[in-house]
Amino acid sequence: MLGKVSEFLELAKSGTSSRIFNASRKGMVSKFLYGEDVGTLIVDK
Repeated sequence: MLGKVSEFLELAKSGTSSRIFNASRKGMVSKFLYGEDVGTLIVDK
């Protein structure tokens, strides 16, 4: 997981936001696709 977060932080520096969430939990993917606030959003400050 640390490796993924490190990669996402590098992407954030270039202006790309990322979101980490548990897609195994029922309904999470649908919530994400419908724009609901799920998981952890990683962006540059």
